[in-house]
Parts: sequence; structure tokens; C-alpha cells
Amino acid sequence: MVAVVLAAGRGTRLKSDRQKVLHDVCGRPALWHVVRAALAARPRTIVVVVHHGREAVEETVRSWGLKAEIVFVDQGTVGGTGHAVLAARQAVGDADDLVVLAGDDPLVTGAHVRELLATHRRTKAAATIQSKHAIQIFDHGVTDNGRPYIVMELLVGEPLDKRIEAYAKSGSALSLPYEDGYCDLVFTSGVLIHIAPDDLPRVMDEIHRCARTFIWGLEYYAPDLTEINYRSRNGLLWKTDFAQRYLERFADLELVREQRLSYLESTNVDTVFLLRKKH
Repeated sequence: MVAVVLAAGRGTRLKSDRQKVLHDVCGRPALWHVVRAALAARPRTIVVVVHHGREAVEETVRSWGLKAEIVFVDQGTVGGTGHAVLAARQAVGDADDLVVLAGDDPLVTGAHVRELLATHRRTKAAATIQSKHAIQIFDHGVTDNGRPYIVMELLVGEPLDKRIEAYAKSGSALSLPYEDGYCDLVFTSGVLIHIAPDDLPRVMDEIHRCARTFIWGLEYYAPDLTEINYRSRNGLLWKTDFAQRYLERFADLELVREQRLSYLESTNVDTVFLLRKKH
């Protein structure tokens, strides 16, 4: 078994010079907790995919004196999670099992990894995903050019012990499967930016309907509706003043607070806003 730990991200939103995976959690870098979880499965090799702050990450990992073989692979041009895993392909070699872990997720434990492997081997699945949320698979197969694909929905907010209930309630942002005022607060993070402009009013209507008191958002900001090229594709991402769009659409909403966060190395701006219904 080989474990691949993804540690190449910059962590721009942290607004820190320290590499994302090196920020301390409970007195240790987040990456230390992830590597410790990987070691619990007794891997032949741990492949750490690095890029931003590579020297600091490698020096830190080496300082831990781990007994397992550690291989560092530079992702090069950062192209997302899938690209990071692909960068480790040669280092993985002919391993029978491959476990992929996010280097900035310190809540994963050794017990989680062992349970994942045991389930994967017992079921003889082609791939196994472990999540604290229920996952509904809509489609899977192979594209015309031979690439495997899977279409799934992460049913956020529903614990695994309620997965049957979660499946029954699965829906889309255009028709949320909840009663009016079902949630005290509805939160979106990087969700509205992927809603097509023509569909955005319907999605906002659904969020407003389900929220009893608060609507909280963390989205890209622009004063006017602006389409953004997303991973070399159009028609997938837009930014605007989402807080203002809510206020213009719903007379019963008031702005509690909004803060705009500028990126360190680009002109992008995030908006964090909290809206409240006037009862």
C-alpha cells in the first residue's frame, strides 16, 4: 500500500506566509496529523506532493524522523486535486492499494484510514471514498476517450447514520428538499458562483425559503456580474455582489455584517456576509 498526501496548495485565504499544511493544529502542523494517520495503515511508501513552500514542507517532514520511506514529488503547475494525484503516479508505481489524503485535513485519524482500507479490500471495489457525509452516486463509467468518470452528490449536513433519510431528501439547489424555515441558518461557500445567472434567482429563492433566520455566504465578489474563465472553460463561474442581490430581491432581509477579503497575489476579492430576516 502507498499513501499519497497532497501538500502543494498555497492556502491563499489564510493570508499567511507560512505554507498551509504547516499551520499548527493542537501544537503540531496539520500535515503531521495527516502523515501520522497514513502511518497507521503501514504503507510501503508515503508520497508527499509539494509545490508552494516546497523547501519548508520537505524540511519539516524530514525533521520528524519517520521510519517509513518518504518520497517528495513536485506538482509543478498546480492544476487541482486530480492533477496533484496524477503527479504522484510514477512514485506510486505498482502498488496494490493507494490511499489519497489531503495534507490540510488534520481530523483524519489512523482509525479512519484503517477502516477505509478494510472496507475497500472487503468489498473489492475499484475505488472507495470515505466521508462523514452521505454520498449519492448518480452515474459512472468510461468516456469515449477511455477516461473513467463518476458523477456524485455530497449530501452535506446528513450524518452517515441517517444516510437513507439523506438519499430520500436529495435534491438540487433549484428545489431544496426541506420545508419552509427548516434551517436556522443556510450557509454557502463557493456555491453561488457556480450557479448560472438565469438560475441564480431561483436558487436564492430556495435558500431564502429554507432559512428561518440567517443567510451566511462566502463567495467571490465583484460589483457587477462578471463571468470568469474556470479551468480553461466558460459558463461555469460568475462573481457578483451576492449580498446586494439578496437585499434587492427580499425586502425582509437586512445586512448584519459584510467583509471583503482581497487576495494577496491577485485582484480577486472574496465577500463574507451575514443576512438576517426581519421578524
